[in-house]
Amino acid sequence: MNGLINILFLFFFVHYSISEVVHLKGKLICNGKGLIKTNIELLEADLFDPDDLLSTTNTDSKGFYEIKGEQNEWFGRIDPYFRIKHNCSFKDNKTKTKKCIYTHVLPILVEVKNDLIENEKYDINFDTLDVAPSSEECTEITLVDADTSMRLERTEEEESEEEKRIERNDKNLKESLEENISSSTTIINEINETTEKQQKEEINETTEINKNETKTYEIKQPSAQPY
Repeated sequence: MNGLINILFLFFFVHYSISEVVHLKGKLICNGKGLIKTNIELLEADLFDPDDLLSTTNTDSKGFYEIKGEQNEWFGRIDPYFRIKHNCSFKDNKTKTKKCIYTHVLPILVEVKNDLIENEKYDINFDTLDVAPSSEECTEITLVDADTSMRLERTEEEESEEEKRIERNDKNLKESLEENISSSTTIINEINETTEKQQKEEINETTEINKNETKTYEIKQPSAQPY
């Protein structure tokens, strides 16, 4: 009887516990460019328990992402969704005095499960997205943040300019180091020359003192008197 119960339990577990895989590729877009270094979380919604984090990733230097997660469910299909934290400013955000981090929660369609899906459907464009952010955290912007409030994909022209800027900085740094080394070498040589001169003067002074002492000794030496 116990064996039959175990068999029935195993059948029930295998039949109703379904392992499903979500594997997606896409791109995050902001102001017409890829949104880089942006965190994406893949979660699975649970009715009674806290939602499960299946996977997490960051977009690459062009704004592309690939994420994959797997989950077992006893009944029905899994209910996955994205949670994306980003700093893409929206069209109605006129102010530049604040730096904001937005959180978007976006559902994933059922038909994408179990296979790698890579199409424009999962290119998320925040410029045209109709879903409002679930939360936002804003802080006063600083001078340092003014030019780095959004991390966007660079064009070829921007990358070329960045490479030239790095080359200029490297050249200036090299010239500065060479100038410092040359200056330091000159100072060291001057110190060595001064030290050598002082040593020679001290030797000459010592020699002269010894000569004078020898002469004085010879003068004071009494002459020999016969008995």
